[in-house]
Amino acid sequence: MRLILAGLVMLSHAPTLIDGDRHRELLTMLFGTQPLGAMAVDGFFLLSGFLIVQSWATDPNLGRFLLKRVLRIYPAFIVASIVSVFLVAAG
Repeated sequence: MRLILAGLVMLSHAPTLIDGDRHRELLTMLFGTQPLGAMAVDGFFLLSGFLIVQSWATDPNLGRFLLKRVLRIYPAFIVASIVSVFLVAAG
């Protein structure tokens, strides 16, 4: 489900990346309101919130909970930071 929502965010950004015109985005064209990407981000955060609460409910020990969160988030954060540094250095 989170992968689908991430894909919707990318789909929503496509018109803006092509020529900077957000008005061709699907929901913006249909309803003139917020873009599909904003709704997908909201859904992503909602789903992630449920998963975080489920993790706490399964093991309500603060130390272990925080350790699990750090071990889940920081490896990807470190890799993304290193890749970003190399991309900026190459540019």
